[in-house]
Amino acid sequence: MNTRVGATRRAGRRLALLATAALMYPVTAAPNAPRAEIQVNLCGDPARIIERLQLKAHASVRAVWYFDTPDLALRARGIVFRLRDNREGADLTLKAAGQECATVPSALLPRAEGKCENDWHGTQVQGAVSLSRRLDSTDAMALREGPAALAAALSASQVRFLRERLGAWPLPPGIGALGPVTLQEYRPQQGAYTVEVWTVPPATTFVEISQKSADASAARVRDELLARLARANVEVCADQSSRADDKLEQLRR
Repeated sequence: MNTRVGATRRAGRRLALLATAALMYPVTAAPNAPRAEIQVNLCGDPARIIERLQLKAHASVRAVWYFDTPDLALRARGIVFRLRDNREGADLTLKAAGQECATVPSALLPRAEGKCENDWHGTQVQGAVSLSRRLDSTDAMALREGPAALAAALSASQVRFLRERLGAWPLPPGIGALGPVTLQEYRPQQGAYTVEVWTVPPATTFVEISQKSADASAARVRDELLARLARANVEVCADQSSRADDKLEQLRR
């Protein structure tokens, strides 16, 4: 048997065992303070945007994979699964849009695994839950390359949220990996914001500036961010909706 194929198959079996074991333990409730993330879509040449804002690259370019059915059935329900590379392996994240953070039980958002934030896209504000788990490099490779099913790679918290909050468990058949998309992050010498440049094959780029804040301060932080962009002569896109749909549509073509 090919050594790499054997390794990925073993990793697939290991993911299934980990998922089964995780379901045996209860989810611990934890309070979650309201937070917000202001996100602004930027238009124009990415290199010029980086230059005008005087940014420096943060970490190396990372690969990001998404998981959905060929007809994007999960995205149609406001569900996105994302696998983002890091130095140790990858983070597997479930993101659920359209959530009212005040109504999400804290028991479904265990400490260090989950959060609910209000995402600001232009004048539209929408709560979104994120639940993540860390995979090592072998398990991440198995998930990307197909031997391991997404359902087997999910944590107990992710499965519980899908089942109890979204009514989306079990997952639909036919889920596969879409990608990779590359991500490069940039940060200023001073300031709390981040600029992300996403490149979707073959050559489509999406640029977004974002900043986190307390929910009560979100409007002020947004206005300050827009003022900063105006001073730097950086163009804000007319379309300020989430670009998640655009990325997935590009990937499935």
